[in-house]
Amino acid sequence: MIHASMTTSTSEEAEGVVMAIPMPGHPIARQEEEKVVDDCKPLSDLLESHDVVFLLTDTREIRWLLNLLCVNANKVTITGALWFDSFLVMRHDAGPLLSRNTSSKAETVVGSSLSVSVEEMSLGQKDSKPRLGCYFCNDVVAPVDV
Repeated sequence: MIHASMTTSTSEEAEGVVMAIPMPGHPIARQEEEKVVDDCKPLSDLLESHDVVFLLTDTREIRWLLNLLCVNANKVTITGALWFDSFLVMRHDAGPLLSRNTSSKAETVVGSSLSVSVEEMSLGQKDSKPRLGCYFCNDVVAPVDV
């Protein structure tokens, strides 16, 4: 599919990556823990290297981890989810670590670490715009395999 889309748009830079993504509710054996962490490094690097992330995955369990990683990396994220009788397309915010510079009206990254202070992650900052909710904050069902 990637090769077909590149023939119509030669400026497109796309690649397909097949990988195993850890999911909540699926236990990981002790002997596999290191391999799972090693598998998550390329995933994190892949997310960091892009401006926008499209989550076209088959279960909400997988979308959960990817959504968290995208928020942590301050990436605009688009989720596309298909079910038997319905679908969802949702745009997520770039993450809580963006602040608005009032003098230049440009968004700047405050930080990209999980250890950012609670004050910087506040949704009530007076100089920033309101944030969009995430896929799971707006969903009434806990992440389970569907």
